[in-house]
Amino acid sequence: MIDLKIILSPNDAKRLAQASAQALEAIQRVLEVSALKIDRAAKLLIARGSKSGRRYGKHQASAPGEAPATNTGRLIQSIAWQVLNQGLTVEIGSPLDYASYLEDGTQRMDPRPWLKPAYDQHVDVIVSDITDTLKKYL
Repeated sequence: MIDLKIILSPNDAKRLAQASAQALEAIQRVLEVSALKIDRAAKLLIARGSKSGRRYGKHQASAPGEAPATNTGRLIQSIAWQVLNQGLTVEIGSPLDYASYLEDGTQRMDPRPWLKPAYDQHVDVIVSDITDTLKKYL
């Protein structure tokens, strides 16, 4: 799982607590849009990313460092996100046990990261969007 959290200075946290409902809704929308971007990028990396691992019949596996190759579509279907902490945290990931094994690797398998690369594709824009929104309301 990846958590997108807004961590504010004590002064900004106090100001945010006093912010209008409109400000909180705007921040929540930015985090939701960010989650959607990461969700989509992760699914595309799995479904369409380059795969250069072994072939098993018609299945082209991923090589270490590549996003996992889809076979059944179960991982893609399991990717989800939820808003927590009154809209100031978004959690993105998959509840499947093997999702973390693919992301981080195991003693027997090198990582096939799919979530962190999706996050990395969008992190600069996400930080910029969140910063702009906070500046607008704080």
